[in-house]
Amino acid sequence: MEYSQLTCRQFVEELASGSAAPGGEDAAALIGAIGTALGNMAMNMPKSDKKYSEALSDLASLKNIANEMQENFLGRVGAGGREQNPNDRCDTMLTLMKACCSAVDLLKSIAAKGPAIALPNVGYGVICCRAALQMASLVVFSSAAELALSDRKTAAGYTNRANDLLSYTARVDEIYVGVLGRYV
Repeated sequence: MEYSQLTCRQFVEELASGSAAPGGEDAAALIGAIGTALGNMAMNMPKSDKKYSEALSDLASLKNIANEMQENFLGRVGAGGREQNPNDRCDTMLTLMKACCSAVDLLKSIAAKGPAIALPNVGYGVICCRAALQMASLVVFSSAAELALSDRKTAAGYTNRANDLLSYTARVDEIYVGVLGRYV
């Protein structure tokens, strides 16, 4: 089934159904797509902000990157991992984690160059990317635990890479606090 083609309601109902798919891996990819889409939305906000109009060429480039990232995340919805072996699940989810980190970097650039009116959308986007990052890490950690029964060294490598990528949560917090600081 092409999960990225379902309506929101259909996807959520299918997720809740108890079937093996879609699963947390698919939900993480969808949440990453939503986070990136919120950054895209920020760049489509009114262009009357002087800072924004001065950065139009930079933002056009960022918009192209955001479009590609959004499609990349959507392409991962349904890519799954449930039927894969633990190594493949780890590799798939580490790739998703890297995509989340790239999306956080993109959102930080949008926050720096985009219109002030769009700043909350950047905050929403980084929160989504953080959730997707942490969800994917849970798949890596659980798959690495399964793998450790037969190959502790490889499992430890996956765990270490996931922990390294989770350090991006500090960047998310920095961006979120920066957005929040504009309003409180």
